Formats: sequence, structure tokens, C-alpha cells
Amino acid sequence: MLSIPFPLVRLVSALTLVGVAAAVAGCSSSGTSESMSLQENVDDSALKLEEAATVLETTAVPLRQILEGQATDLKKTFSAFSSGVDSFEDDTSDLHALATKRKAEAAEFRTRAEEKLSSIQNESMREDSRKRTQEVVEQLEDLGKEYGELLADMDEVTIGLKDVRTALSVDMSAAGIDAIRSPAKKVAGKMDDLHEELIKMAARHRKIAAGLSSKTPG
Repeated sequence: MLSIPFPLVRLVSALTLVGVAAAVAGCSSSGTSESMSLQENVDDSALKLEEAATVLETTAVPLRQILEGQATDLKKTFSAFSSGVDSFEDDTSDLHALATKRKAEAAEFRTRAEEKLSSIQNESMREDSRKRTQEVVEQLEDLGKEYGELLADMDEVTIGLKDVRTALSVDMSAAGIDAIRSPAKKVAGKMDDLHEELIKMAARHRKIAAGLSSKTPG
């Protein structure tokens, strides 16, 4: 009986078995490309999450300068803040798109993997492969749930930032800034919390992407 160890963090063994199943079915290249698509999506998401974290951090600087009366050139500082809001909104939109794409790819991966694994004649190998493929899918599903919650937080902060920008674009006098200072500071506080969430989620994506990689850790 074939016995193959499968450490939870290192998903590469599972994907290797999927590749074996595909080879038996006569279409191993297809199996490999499917797993690679998942890895690329997770990697792309990690990169975009890190980018969003950086944008959020840099956008908070001019916002606080305006709210705390530290902007030496108010017009220039507001412009920097406004550009940051646009960039963060773009990053949020991109992450939503990646989430939708990944969900579809994960579903397709699961369906095609089952079709290929069913052709394996060795019962032990077939069941072990199915078990590991299921673990891969479940891990991606868990990640998707956390990712969805994060995207909701990003949407909320984006709305808050746009509200602050609109209010400042109407009245950036001392009195105008004072009028929105309290709610704007709450938005700034949420930016700090979200920045930390983005960094953690990016690291989580990197870890999973490493598990999906065909490269053996050195």
C-alpha cells in the first residue's frame, strides 16, 4: 500500500498527486495549469494587498496633517490626500475582481480534479488524492471567507475617505475642517486598523501561495 506523508502547510504534495491523476487521464498539462492559476491568483492578491496597505498608510499622512493643522501647503496636501483616496479605491476594486476570479477558478479546479482522480485505478492513491484535493479547496474557502470580511472593511473605509474628501473639497477653511474633525478622525483610526489587517492578510496569502507552488522549499 502506497503511503505518502502530507504536511498541512505544504500543499505541493497534493498538487503533485493531482498531476499524477491528470497524467493517467492523458491530460497532465491541464491539471498543472489549473493549480498554477490558483497560485498566481493568490500571489497577485498578496501583492495587491501589500500595495493597498502602502497606499492606505501614505494617504493617512496628508489626512492627519489637514485635521491637525500641520499642512504647510493646504492645497498640495489635499491633492496628495485625494490622489491617495483614488488609488485606494482602485486597489479595493482590483481585490474584489481577484476574489471573484479565484472563487471561479477554485470551483473549476475542484470539478476537474475530481474528474481526473476518478480515473486512478489504485484505490489508496485515488482516495488519498481526493482527501488532499479537498483540503486544498477547504483552505481556499476559509481564506475566501476572511478575504470577504476584509473587503467589506475596505469598502467601508473607502466610503469614509470619499466622504471626508467631499466635505473638504466644499469647505477647507479652519471652521470647515473643525466641523468634520471628529468623524474624520474616526475614519483615520479605521485606516490604522485596516492597514494592520491588510498586512496580516497579505502574509496569509503568501503562505498559501507557497503551499501551492511547484517549487520545493529550500
